[in-house]
Amino acid sequence: MLLCRQALKANNLREARQLLDRQRPAEGEEDLRGWEWRWLWNACRSGALHDLGEQKARVLQAIYVDSGRSIVTYEDQGAVRRINLDGRSTETLCETSGSSTLSLPSNSGLMTASQDRRWIAAVGQKEAVYLVRIWDRLKNTAPREVAVGEERVSAIAISPDGATLVTYSPNQNAAFIWDLNNLDNSQPRRIALKSNRRMLSIFGAVRFSPDGKMLAVGGVGGEIRLMRTAPRL
Repeated sequence: MLLCRQALKANNLREARQLLDRQRPAEGEEDLRGWEWRWLWNACRSGALHDLGEQKARVLQAIYVDSGRSIVTYEDQGAVRRINLDGRSTETLCETSGSSTLSLPSNSGLMTASQDRRWIAAVGQKEAVYLVRIWDRLKNTAPREVAVGEERVSAIAISPDGATLVTYSPNQNAAFIWDLNNLDNSQPRRIALKSNRRMLSIFGAVRFSPDGKMLAVGGVGGEIRLMRTAPRL
């Protein structure tokens, strides 16, 4: 009971519930739980509208799609799933193998969506190469894969029209702009930021404005750069 109270004090509902579940009697055993157990179990209730149950791995990100009727989740090691909130059904968009070496210390920046949620993009890995998979939610087709190199990507963004991908490399403290309509004939545009190695190297951020005309890029040195993506009129 003391460990459960400590877990609750640390806002760790998962650990608190696991501790309480261990006290449930097996079939045929006497139930020795008292009022303390029931008080703690009630304290473990999160107040959430929906309980989607246990996922296969730690969920790092979740994005609403389908006008709020579904969410797309990104799991540790790179698996991507869509959960229908009405029927509680789960569709696996991308599964990972047990031999995956993808290391993801960051809890955000690994999955993104366009403003209208038509395009979903997520970081993945094939052997030693990092890639970004892009799903078009209006088409039931395999995702498009963009190989972004051997350095880990910690942040991505996709433009509202789905034509431009931006990735951030913490090792280079630089963002790269990819023209998705001309990948075979062009190289990504590189945006280098100031370096400050006193900062942790897992951070970085890239984000389009809602109209897609501006791009914000933030790096490990604390610099934020705003750029126009459309020509001046």
